[in-house]
Amino acid sequence: MKTIFSNGLWAPSALTAGLAVLAAPLAAQDATRDHLVIATQNVPDILDGQVSTAGFPLSHELISQPLVRFDDAAGDFVPDLLAGFSISDDGRTMTMVLPEGLTYSSGNPLDAAALKAAMERYVAVSPYAFDDDGLTGIRVIDALTLEVDNDIGFNVMLPAFMTSFGAPWDVATAEAMGEDFTANPVASGPFYIAQPWTPGLDLELARFDGYRSSMPMVDNPGPAHVARVTVRFITDAQTRANELEAGTVDIVAGLPASALRYMSDNPD
Repeated sequence: MKTIFSNGLWAPSALTAGLAVLAAPLAAQDATRDHLVIATQNVPDILDGQVSTAGFPLSHELISQPLVRFDDAAGDFVPDLLAGFSISDDGRTMTMVLPEGLTYSSGNPLDAAALKAAMERYVAVSPYAFDDDGLTGIRVIDALTLEVDNDIGFNVMLPAFMTSFGAPWDVATAEAMGEDFTANPVASGPFYIAQPWTPGLDLELARFDGYRSSMPMVDNPGPAHVARVTVRFITDAQTRANELEAGTVDIVAGLPASALRYMSDNPD
């Protein structure tokens, strides 16, 4: 069965639906397969979300894991990577609680100290560091608890936590790898880079068995049922449609309107 996304999956809720496709039990897809091939028009130059100016759903956001999401049904922010969070009555302090035993796909711990380091790196290197304007302090309370102070509140900072930009990326590995981290970064999302990636070429991902989500609106909190994902970067819309029709890709983001109408009426 073909899966079609008619746009770039920019909305967080749409991305969650996309991840649900990747995490669906194989019995609901094809019991003989654990490898999905995805075609997308969005071609990244780097994958380190804290340095990149673009965070694409079918590359950056398969590798990383946002701290929170927005639940459309509930009309509120809910935890994703975090086990829970709260904001003080005066709106200036956010308390974050991490799940016990959380790690990056490298095996490095993703505890309160690591999250603090990731947030500090964001301020230092991100082109979107202005999202954290008003930030006055980050305090490690214990191994799983972090407090963040912002004098102007979290109206901007909290939505940034929904993105691959504001997601934690493995600072210890970034420091060890240097510039190589930009194309082959490490985070805590449902997949990790299985083979060294060169911009423009296919991106080979493998399931991260340590991935867990606290999102209340997903059936499978992780890990993904799919073991491997290949992301193919195909800029021409008709070529993506042809690949889907030929069965050489399983999921496509962005199709011409004519192909979308035709394939919507073709269940095969």
